[in-house]
Amino acid sequence: GETNMSDEKQIQKALDTLSLMREVATLANSQREAYEAAMILAKTETWIKAAVRMIGKNISSEKLQAVLDDDNVTLLPVIKEG
Repeated sequence: GETNMSDEKQIQKALDTLSLMREVATLANSQREAYEAAMILAKTETWIKAAVRMIGKNISSEKLQAVLDDDNVTLLPVIKEG
């Protein structure tokens, strides 16, 4: 398939958004908020993993990287050197 840079940029944006959402989710004030946040996070992760599979390569943003291994996608924090 043809990979556009714009596809990769979209996924990078989504990874950064997911990272922020994870931070915000920790601020939930109630079980219900925590549950809703978890549902949104799960949907977002599922979307990102599907998109990375379609592109067929690893994609890294500022904070998170999506690592493709066969058909599995793992979302890992980016460790900054230095």
